[in-house]
Amino acid sequence: MARTMLAVVREWLRDMGKNSMLWVMVLLPAGLSWAVLHAGGSAEQPFSALWLVFAQLMTGLMLSSGHWLEEREQGTWQALRLSPVPVGWLLFAQAFLLSLVTLASELLVFLADRGSAPLTLPLALYALFGAALATAIGVLIGIGGRSARTGSMISTVVMLVLFLGAVTAPGLKSYTALHALLGWLPSVLSLSALDAGLAGSFAATQTNLALGLWFLVVMSATGFLLRRQYVEGR
Repeated sequence: MARTMLAVVREWLRDMGKNSMLWVMVLLPAGLSWAVLHAGGSAEQPFSALWLVFAQLMTGLMLSSGHWLEEREQGTWQALRLSPVPVGWLLFAQAFLLSLVTLASELLVFLADRGSAPLTLPLALYALFGAALATAIGVLIGIGGRSARTGSMISTVVMLVLFLGAVTAPGLKSYTALHALLGWLPSVLSLSALDAGLAGSFAATQTNLALGLWFLVVMSATGFLLRRQYVEGR
């Protein structure tokens, strides 16, 4: 089983390396953030953790959902399920690889805009967890989408809702109910955690617990869909 798993992972890495859109989505957040922050010439804009959230959503969510939708559309996923490797291990391996790609995108954003600023342990941990959470959401959409077109539309809407929520939530403190509601979005929670990480500290316990709860919910929903598809033979 281990040999089969390594062969599958090598094939995934080979395919990912040949995917030009993957490199575009990895480099795009860093390029956009650098252009915006340096658009004023010498008057550089302050760096915001919002750009790290953008990298999580653009690379983690959009890339992961697109990757899984493509595999389902081409029948690759169905073929892999017939291999001796358990489905759970296949799911973990792909999600882990995509999480590392997302983390690389976040690192490029940080290096492009913060230069030699120290990378604190809390920031690194929250960047890794945010990458894993965004990837998990993308995998859930990729698995649950009925077709590539439907899944692509869903992932775009989810990405926009999460990103706009993270953009607008800090400015809506006067609207108590709306601010509290948006505060439970995973992107807003990740933004709060990353802000704390940039300051060299850990986020509030409530934020950490809420992020963990989101991850458990997404993973449970993914497991439920996989079991249902296995029963239905899809």
